[in-house]
Amino acid sequence: MPIVGQRSADASPKLAVFRWGLVPLWAKTPKDGARMLNARVETVHERPAFRKAFTERRCLVPADGWVEWRREGKERLPFHIHRTDGEPLLFAGLWERWREKGSEGDWLHTFTVLTRPAAGPVAELHPRMPFLVRPGDRERWLLPTDDPRADLLAAPLPALELAPVSQRVNDARNDDPECLAPREQP
Repeated sequence: MPIVGQRSADASPKLAVFRWGLVPLWAKTPKDGARMLNARVETVHERPAFRKAFTERRCLVPADGWVEWRREGKERLPFHIHRTDGEPLLFAGLWERWREKGSEGDWLHTFTVLTRPAAGPVAELHPRMPFLVRPGDRERWLLPTDDPRADLLAAPLPALELAPVSQRVNDARNDDPECLAPREQP
């Protein structure tokens, strides 16, 4: 997936394609990152897998939205969560690079998305949501000169819409625009 990172105030932000699922530098194999898709913003500075990346390697993950499910009886109903104005979202993330110890091979570049307690309409569906960064706060998040979490968490969220979408999104083999087609309401 595409991410945006910036190494220093002198450098320009760069767009790159990284693998989702952070693999810490100290991991023995890339499989160790398979479950590190998300990191809690409240504890990211404490957890060994994320601590170094939080202080040195922050990124932004551009997205048009994300999908959460609401359980109704035995059914899981998917909803596409996106901005009401159609503008893109920026998820706060961390990136890392990994290669097998002693190897001279290519680096594997990976990332994770930070999550926060759900707010606004998202709280109806799920207890957590991506940690969103407003466009005006991009540089503050990317350049790890301080810990901006409290300020960014206090910032107002953009207006979000929960749109019921097709059950096609429930199958990872489906990767096409029809996944976000409006779900027919009974």
